[in-house]
Amino acid sequence: MKVVLIYIFVGIGLAMVSGYLLGKMNLDSSIAPFLMDEMTITYKQHTFRERLSLSVKKSFTLIEKIFPYVLLGVAVGAGIHGLIPDGYFTTFLQGSAWYTLPLAVIAGVPMYTNAAGVVPVVQALIAK
Repeated sequence: MKVVLIYIFVGIGLAMVSGYLLGKMNLDSSIAPFLMDEMTITYKQHTFRERLSLSVKKSFTLIEKIFPYVLLGVAVGAGIHGLIPDGYFTTFLQGSAWYTLPLAVIAGVPMYTNAAGVVPVVQALIAK
C-alpha cells in the first residue's frame, strides 16, 4: 500500500511540476497558426432539440465505430474462457523469475489500448 501511495503522489507531483514549468516557458509562439485560429472560433448556441438530435447521431456513430472491437473482445474472451485451462497463466506469471514482470506487462498492454473491447478478455483472464 505504501508503494502505491508513493507512486500516486510522485506521479501527481511530477505532472504538476511539469505543467508549471511548461506554463512558465511561454511556448505560445510554438503553436501552429491553424491551431491558434481554431482556439478563437466562436460557436453557435444550439437549442435543446438540436443538441439532442446531434447527441443521438454522435452516439450511434460512436457505437458503430466501437462495436467491431467489442465483438472481437467478446470472441477473444470466449476463446480464452473455453480453450485455456484454469491456472494456465499462473504457471508463467508466478514466482520471481526474471521474465515474470516483462511477460505480465506484455500481457497487460493490450488492456490499455481499447477499454470497451478488452472488458470480456479481462473477465476471462480473471476467471483463469
